[in-house]
Amino acid sequence: CICQTTHNILPSNNRISRWGFGQLVCYHCNSIDETVLHVTRDCTLASQGWHHLIKGNHRNAFFTSSLHDWVALNLNKALNNEQITNWRSIWAHACYMLCF
Repeated sequence: CICQTTHNILPSNNRISRWGFGQLVCYHCNSIDETVLHVTRDCTLASQGWHHLIKGNHRNAFFTSSLHDWVALNLNKALNNEQITNWRSIWAHACYMLCF
């Protein structure tokens, strides 16, 4: 899922609908075009979880970055609170779980 996210090829509803199947909307929030960034960060399902993990002073960068910048930010910087170690693994695992 991280490789698919990084290369923007995750089979989101947006991508699947371009193949002639399904709808553009997210099944969880029913209100927005379901892109890769929506699935892994912006959907209410995802963003609620991220708000518990991301330090307040990092939230702006976390929630406003483009897909490419967001991936780079999370692979290169620990954005979580100090009690969580190995941020890259936590972030990657969370993204993976959000894809299903």
